[in-house]
Amino acid sequence: MEDAIVQTASLADMVAQPYPRRIVTLHEFGERLYAEVSRSRRFKLRISCLLVCLHGYDKLLAESSEDWIEAVLEEVGKSCLAVLRESDLVSRYAIDAFAVLLTHTDLRDAPIVAEKILKRVHNQHFSNNGKSVRINVCIGMAQFPDVEVESATDFIHAAESALYLSERRGPGTIAENPPP
Repeated sequence: MEDAIVQTASLADMVAQPYPRRIVTLHEFGERLYAEVSRSRRFKLRISCLLVCLHGYDKLLAESSEDWIEAVLEEVGKSCLAVLRESDLVSRYAIDAFAVLLTHTDLRDAPIVAEKILKRVHNQHFSNNGKSVRINVCIGMAQFPDVEVESATDFIHAAESALYLSERRGPGTIAENPPP
């Protein structure tokens, strides 16, 4: 009985503490993605995935140090986290990109979040060798379930296709898959 009281008190202490928001590992993201896809199927919920890519990464890499670019990417990740709900998730997806999982969100609402990320990143000023540098991102979006998206793998591929479309359109753009 005493152990149950201690466990209950420990749980109450944990719940009372604010949950630390952080950028999760790609492995954690993948596990959560599969869980959310399963939940989406079971309860007929919509989820969206945004892929947020630093525009002009190669040019920045040629002109800047890797440490500076890593600091910029850390700020981009924090910008993503800052506009999300606690139920949403951010992970580093590639060397120059982040994946954002938006729970209970369809492609009517996902562009609102994407626009907030675009604006927040664009409004930041970074100093590099005494010059003020603005960073732009491109964002690709997909929704699960959708006509062509039946699995977690399809879901990520759809978001990647949308990201490629956004990158072709240029910096500061958002594209969805399938295109409207």
